[in-house]
Amino acid sequence: MSPWVEWNDGGELAEFLHPRILRSPEPTGKESEVKPHDAEKDAITLLVDPSVLNTLSEGMGIAGTWVQLSRLPSADKKGKKSKAPPTSYWYVQEVSASIPSFWTVPEVIPPQI
Repeated sequence: MSPWVEWNDGGELAEFLHPRILRSPEPTGKESEVKPHDAEKDAITLLVDPSVLNTLSEGMGIAGTWVQLSRLPSADKKGKKSKAPPTSYWYVQEVSASIPSFWTVPEVIPPQI
C-alpha cells in the first residue's frame, strides 16, 4: 500500500488528513538501527487475514491506527551485519474509516449576491 496524501476529506475526517507517528512506549535502544518510516512517502507491506481480502480493492483508503512490525538488523555467525534491509510488515490495529476508491467531494460554489 502507498500513502494517500493531500486528499480532500470534505470535512469528514480531519484527524486523518496528516499522518501522526506514535512511538513504542518502551524503547529497546536498537531503534536507531532501523530506518525511520516516512508516512508521506514510504509504501508498506500489509498483513491481511485471507478472509478479509475480498473486501479490499485497489485504490481504496483505510484510515486508522497502523502498527509496524520490524525485524532488527541481524548479524551472521561471524558478527557481520546483513546487507539486506530489515523486514517490515504492517497491520491495522483499529480501522476508523474505509474510503472507497471513487471518493469525491463536491466543489463548494459561493452563493451569488
